[in-house]
Amino acid sequence: MKKKLVAVLLMIMVLSTSAVLAVNMANQGENTVLEAAYSAQDDAVMEEVYGTGENNPFGETEALPNQEETVMESIYSSQGNLSIEQPMLLPNQNGLLSTGDDSLVRVEGTWSNQNGLISVSQANNDAKAYIKDSNYVNLQFSADVMMGNGSSTSDAGIFFRASNVASGTNALKGYYVGIDAVGDRLLLGRLNNSWTGLNYTPMTINTNQYYRLTVVAVDNNIKVYVNGVLKINVTDTSPILTGGHIGFRASKTAATFRQIECENVNILSTVSGVWSTAYNPVVYSTTQGQDNKVQFSGYNYSDLEFSAQVKVGRDNAASDAGLIFRASNVAAGTNAMKGYYAGIDANKQRIILGKLNNGWTTLGEVYMDISANQNYKVTVKAVGSNIKVYVNDTLKIDATDKHNSYSSGGIGFRASQTAAWYTQVEHKSITSSEQGSTLSVTSGCWSTNYSPALSYFSAHWTDSKATLNGGSSYGDVEISAQVRSIREDDTADAGLIFRAADLGTGSNELKGYYVGIDSYRDILLLGKLNNNWTGLSSVSMDIAADQYYKLTVKAVDNHIEVYVNDVLKIDYTDNSDPYLSGAVGFRANNTTADFKQVEFEERFSVSVSGSAVVGDVLTAHISPAGATAGYQWQYSTDGTQWNDISGATASNYTIHPDQLGRYLRVTATGNGEHSGSVVSSAPTAVVVSASYNENAVKQLTMDARTTIGNLSGGTQNSYELPAGVTVSSKSDWSANSGLTDANGDLKTLYTGSSGKWIKYNPNQSGSILDYGTYDIYFWFPYHEQNAGVNLNAEIYSRGKTKQIPCSALAENAGSGADSRWVKIGSFDFTGANDEYLKLTSTGFARIANVKFVKTGVRMDVRSTSGNLSGQPHDYVLGAGVTISDQNAWSANSQLTDSEGELRTIYTTGETASTVQFSPNQVGNGLQEGNYDVFIWNVYDGDNTGINMSADVLADGYTTHFSQELLDEKTGSMTQSKWVKIGTFYFNGTSNEYLKLTSTGFARIGDVKFIKAGQSGQSGEEEIDVPILLRETTPVLVTIGFQNRTTLADVVFCVSYNESNCTLTDFCALTEEKEQSTGLIQGGNVEILSHTFNAMTNRKELRFKSAKTIPPGKMMSGVANIVKFQGTAGAQINESIKISVETEGAGA
Repeated sequence: MKKKLVAVLLMIMVLSTSAVLAVNMANQGENTVLEAAYSAQDDAVMEEVYGTGENNPFGETEALPNQEETVMESIYSSQGNLSIEQPMLLPNQNGLLSTGDDSLVRVEGTWSNQNGLISVSQANNDAKAYIKDSNYVNLQFSADVMMGNGSSTSDAGIFFRASNVASGTNALKGYYVGIDAVGDRLLLGRLNNSWTGLNYTPMTINTNQYYRLTVVAVDNNIKVYVNGVLKINVTDTSPILTGGHIGFRASKTAATFRQIECENVNILSTVSGVWSTAYNPVVYSTTQGQDNKVQFSGYNYSDLEFSAQVKVGRDNAASDAGLIFRASNVAAGTNAMKGYYAGIDANKQRIILGKLNNGWTTLGEVYMDISANQNYKVTVKAVGSNIKVYVNDTLKIDATDKHNSYSSGGIGFRASQTAAWYTQVEHKSITSSEQGSTLSVTSGCWSTNYSPALSYFSAHWTDSKATLNGGSSYGDVEISAQVRSIREDDTADAGLIFRAADLGTGSNELKGYYVGIDSYRDILLLGKLNNNWTGLSSVSMDIAADQYYKLTVKAVDNHIEVYVNDVLKIDYTDNSDPYLSGAVGFRANNTTADFKQVEFEERFSVSVSGSAVVGDVLTAHISPAGATAGYQWQYSTDGTQWNDISGATASNYTIHPDQLGRYLRVTATGNGEHSGSVVSSAPTAVVVSASYNENAVKQLTMDARTTIGNLSGGTQNSYELPAGVTVSSKSDWSANSGLTDANGDLKTLYTGSSGKWIKYNPNQSGSILDYGTYDIYFWFPYHEQNAGVNLNAEIYSRGKTKQIPCSALAENAGSGADSRWVKIGSFDFTGANDEYLKLTSTGFARIANVKFVKTGVRMDVRSTSGNLSGQPHDYVLGAGVTISDQNAWSANSQLTDSEGELRTIYTTGETASTVQFSPNQVGNGLQEGNYDVFIWNVYDGDNTGINMSADVLADGYTTHFSQELLDEKTGSMTQSKWVKIGTFYFNGTSNEYLKLTSTGFARIGDVKFIKAGQSGQSGEEEIDVPILLRETTPVLVTIGFQNRTTLADVVFCVSYNESNCTLTDFCALTEEKEQSTGLIQGGNVEILSHTFNAMTNRKELRFKSAKTIPPGKMMSGVANIVKFQGTAGAQINESIKISVETEGAGA
């Protein structure tokens, strides 16, 4: 039997167990390597452990220096008369004041907000900044404060209840507490454009040392703590009791602030029962009673949002606990109040919503698993007569009180027949832009309804369109509405339009974006219109006609997020001439539709348009319309640290060549009512000329000199260097040589000393390298005298410097008495102006040409580096990378990628989430050809499994790799390593990708696509695969192929002992059980024969794959799946033999 070698991929799956046996027969040139791996998996649940890094969702907490042992005294009475809401954590905690965002309003002084530190340079007078939109009356405000070496009169600290904050000494109305290292004192004062000292307390204050200042201000009482110790307790007889900003101040000194927390302090009023409040964290609790109630003093809400973590203490009797709102006449006794109540009941396993008027009326009831002694986040959103109740941020009840019995009232807690605990309490008014939004109709028949609540209605029409507020234009915007489409057929959908302009009556006649629901196809769709439709994204989901769905769009710069019922469904970035402003409104196509609970909001923001191409113009756009601002363009090499571009202060910026390889953004500082500074939320892509330059090169050879000849007689140093080439000194390198370069030209140089260098800057040579991975070579001019390489190499590319010692270059050069190319290694280049190769002599050395040859591309999963413990989801994805849900992947990790950089991400795998790498969206993409695809498998002692599947779309074909198959390819691991998925033919189109999908706890680093050589296809091989058979346990054998250019002449043979097992299905790729020869429809398999071989005493199945591989292409995939069943009796160890033959071979 003549056999022809082919890469065969086998997977044996025992269906009744989780054991997996996989065998890989892979071509390695002319040598065939057999690999086998076995893993047994059980159903054990991983124990969750909170540590540091990836395993710690809270990150690390840094202890304060010089922390005194005295604990801050409780600010609560035994009856819990005060309460503090969940802290508003600022830098590096929950992201409300993240690095570089617009939450810090800089009033005067030079402020920075980087890496969790707010700092200010020393100024001649006051420097002030405050948290945008902060507004507190009774509060607890804390910050670590460090002052520098100031003048003879200097201090630094925090201010609160502040208004009219302006430039100038003492120019604000509010309170200030600070530390003074010159006078060794703590000071508290009231300001109203002048200073009134309230208290000065002596204490030792050192410069360049942090002190934690905490202010507790309740009505006219102010307490000040330093490092947890009470230092000041003052009652102000002329208090400022209005709400105001919180902020930072430094007078004639540099200062730094960190670990900022602010909490609302509520004054409670107990109505019935015994209530108490504990601190750190804040926990309100009540003992078991008949109907215990407590209210927050001083609050009266109409439309509101009110939430708390609620825990009930019993589940063995009728009992419940929850929130009261819009409450009045609250008294002791069962149901003794007027208002609403939402609660959880662990006994009856339900969520309840009701109305009270000294009696109970049920408005909503939903059953769900509720356990005693477990926290549940209960949230109430009440707007008009509509009340929504969420549990753990999932909508559970949506009710309308038709009588709208209670439109306003107080808030508080209630617990009936149970002990209860409440934490993380938040409440606020809801200001809905439903009020006064006018509807401008473009097409269709629309009406506005004001009862029972404001809604908009569209009669059945072809492409009805209407905009809000007269078609006013909005930039960065959030819009939401409850949307209902009445009709369900193949042409009906309804939804929201935004950033819309040039609306017309025809189908798709507008320029802008649209997101809608389609109940016929059960999809959510996002598209872009320019008098025609371009689909951007769609998501399959169950959508019923005549049912409301809450659609929410958040559009910032070119980034669009779409939520349905508050769950993120689409996360899309439009990189193709995005629309950045326009009208918001509604659209209904071939259906009756209505829209209610409409809200939209625009903020002062700045966005950037234009391409990140050297020589192109970037333009800053601010919103809302009518706002004015000053501008400062900035650059970054890593997307994190930003620097001003000198002189770039206009709204337009022409990209200079110096910005190659960098990110760009703009800061806008508003004027008038739009005070404060904002930055463009999405930096530009990495500026790389090659990424957009069709003339970029993928191979470049650079000469050492342009002057040809053996220069002697005093002219040996009188040579000219090519563009992009520099040397330590021409006198260091002599052209008096008869040796030739790679082209046979007399262009070599030599030196007799160590420490002399030559530098090749490929992107200064008149050409620019395309973005990607390059093999770098140098031409080694051999001569029997001084025959050693005697060079060190240094490469600077993609922002990193790498050193290659002479010993490594000598090893690469090998032995031999000939001149030759010597490979230095593989390196990533971006096309940046400052990238180089530098060769430095270690003795007598010769140099000549060098060359850079593109072999593919390595792609980082994220460009933001570091362990992002404070904002684990606030990272910038790498070029060409997209992600299904960035919140599912965390950058809170100490594990590194292949470059040793902290640029990995991980997911706990609660839901499947994908990360997609598109190599042809980076630089000019891959040249058409075969590429090996690798993933960097990030190893850690915990959660060691790869826990991902992979899909590769190349040349129009998608190949799927299961988790089990990737586990086999990975093999055993004790450290991170590159894992080859396979070899694929890429045609260079932009839609080709590698997609990784989590199947559990998974980590992702970088990936790479590297040119592959052609595999040999001669020789013969047979694989012997042991399997365990039982009578009741079917076994699937998956037979695949790798790196094939044709399957036309390949016959697969499966041989087995029929006394031990039965081949029950010739092709398990189809639903039917196949046991006959011929072409199997739907399986792409042709069964040639199923016969007994008397020479081997075994039964043999022969088949061909009907898959066609296009000429000049290489593919990998599945050829067939067959099913075996054990014969009667005990379990049997059987050997299945797999081989491949040329067509016509056989017994």
